Amino acid sequence: MGALLGLAGCVSSAQIRRHPGLAQGTCDAACAHYVDCKGQSTNDDLHGACVAECRQVFAIDDRASLRAYESLECGDAVSFIEGTSGREPGEPTTPSTTAAITDG
Repeated sequence: MGALLGLAGCVSSAQIRRHPGLAQGTCDAACAHYVDCKGQSTNDDLHGACVAECRQVFAIDDRASLRAYESLECGDAVSFIEGTSGREPGEPTTPSTTAAITDG
């Protein structure tokens, strides 16, 4: 969950990848973008963990933030999810990743 927290405030300053009109604004689509950017588009476990965390962080009606995320360049998209910790969704949070998330 902490991996996704920085998204809402930071999306506006990142590089935009595609036209926002193509984005769906759902956790499923945002996480599909993330796993594609990681080069793991067939990793259903990573996608599922991402969707689960996304649904904990974003309200169903926060489609604008999710659409903005879907529009990010891949480097920015991965950075927003993993932050400085490099923690992928579904990985346990350790004291070192917690510090990286709160410090970053």
